[in-house]
Amino acid sequence: YTLVIKLRVDSVIIIPRELFKELDYTEIESLIARDTFKVLTYNLSIYKGQIFNLRLVREIKGKLTQSYEKSQLVFAGHSDEEKKEILTQSPTIQRMSQRLILAIGPSLMASYGMHCELRDITQAYVQSTDRLTRTLFARPLRELRESFPPRTIFRVVRPLYGVAESGLYWFKTYHNHYKDKLRMETSLYDLCLLITHEGIITFKIIKL
Repeated sequence: YTLVIKLRVDSVIIIPRELFKELDYTEIESLIARDTFKVLTYNLSIYKGQIFNLRLVREIKGKLTQSYEKSQLVFAGHSDEEKKEILTQSPTIQRMSQRLILAIGPSLMASYGMHCELRDITQAYVQSTDRLTRTLFARPLRELRESFPPRTIFRVVRPLYGVAESGLYWFKTYHNHYKDKLRMETSLYDLCLLITHEGIITFKIIKL
């Protein structure tokens, strides 16, 4: 919390808030509202198997501009033995495609007034609407345990940071968004390189 206190003293962070406590509760409540996990009462005869821990990653965002605190719930999946048996790596753009964008980008900007932009997707993993194909259980956070009834257990229903296969669900969500909503199509040689359909006035080329 040292950086938080310093930024508040320097009036960089001006929103009145009890450090991260309020944000911790907001993060949990938003994930429950999104149906990312279910709150259940633990029953040994029903919920068998490994029970994982959860942790909150607390950080300061926007250190060079308007700073603010952020809490993010993370699934402690480092001890997840099942991840060795499932596909967990999402596709990434090929080096050839990166070179293509670097090669034609300056010409498109100079000759046609196009723009090159870098985008960071906020809360990427938890935006997926797909349900996990396997069953995962987690214990409530120690610092928030008093907010839930005794013997509470969480069932992780949708992708969450720290779950091994969340990257695949993220890729599917945004790949479909570009194809269905923005009317782009995948290049013939690279799944992660998308280009606008022929005939659309606005030309776009996207890499994931």
